[in-house]
Amino acid sequence: KPNDGHTWGFDAFAVIQDGVNAVADGGTVHVAAGAYTERVIIIKKLTLAGAGSEAGQTLIRGSLTLFAGGASAANRAVIKDVRISGAYDGILISGTVNYLTLDNVASVDNFGHGLSTMETSTMTDLQLLNCKFNGNGPNPGTWKAGVWTHGSVTGLKVDKCEFNANYIGFYTGVHKVGTAYSRVSNVTFTNSVLKDNTTIGFYAETLDNATLDGLTVTHNGWKVPEYDWVGTCKGIAIALCWQ
Repeated sequence: KPNDGHTWGFDAFAVIQDGVNAVADGGTVHVAAGAYTERVIIIKKLTLAGAGSEAGQTLIRGSLTLFAGGASAANRAVIKDVRISGAYDGILISGTVNYLTLDNVASVDNFGHGLSTMETSTMTDLQLLNCKFNGNGPNPGTWKAGVWTHGSVTGLKVDKCEFNANYIGFYTGVHKVGTAYSRVSNVTFTNSVLKDNTTIGFYAETLDNATLDGLTVTHNGWKVPEYDWVGTCKGIAIALCWQ
């Protein structure tokens, strides 16, 4: 059946995952405004482009899991203009995922993390631009964050993002894989807001060659949990482990 020049079941689908499965490596999946209740799994380089990340635009009521990224800095995987809500972890990154850009993505009001990298994941060149990671991991003692990195990331750019009203705003953790420890290095974190997070705005166990500039950090640590795992609730805490 024709649909604006497309054919249902060939290059037009009712669910996002069918479009992801059908598109060629390096292609683009355009997602119209609307609510999609599904778990989306990406195992190839592609661009996933919604119609906007505000309420009433493109909403994924479920998780987005990425096992693949781009081929180079000039040939990136891109997720843009979508809203993800109501999942455990809104965005989960697993395995080796390089050259990935999230632009105008809102991962909000999830039960776990807004974005999480697995302990064994390794990433080169991750960009978070104009994104919102708000209202994630709301329950006391959950230790969930707007963004939680437990794998290694080399080259992290964060610009014009929000990390608000989470249990933890932004967290980089250390995990031992074999004889090595995960690292987060070559970081620029700029022009972003971290506020109203229950325990802490920004907490780093691993951070190397990092620039933090133009941040608004306010009203974090407003509720001391029964077990305060970072010692004293703060706006920004850098407690490097095994560096």
